[in-house]
Amino acid sequence: MLTLPIKQEWFDMICRGEKREEYREATEYYQTRINSTIAADPNCKGQAYKIFPVKIRAGYNSKAPTAILRVHCIFGKGGVREWGADPDKYYYILQILHIESIENWKGGNV
Repeated sequence: MLTLPIKQEWFDMICRGEKREEYREATEYYQTRINSTIAADPNCKGQAYKIFPVKIRAGYNSKAPTAILRVHCIFGKGGVREWGADPDKYYYILQILHIESIENWKGGNV
């Protein structure tokens, strides 16, 4: 499963249902990681639209709050500036479909 560290602010917004997309820059590093995740997930094989689980972590500490999200991944330009995107850049846009679980979050569990 793809694990992505994110800022606490973004983590909290996602867990509260306020932030519906997470962005990763269009770099070879993220292309490789996302493609590997898609290839490894048996539920993605043959899909025109790539939907898979992602684990987010509020920072890099292994004891930090985590959440498992089901996301739809698209590649595109722009995004929501208030959610950390630059409208003039290309991103892997992880559209959050739903939150499967949350652990160790001060805001509680889903």
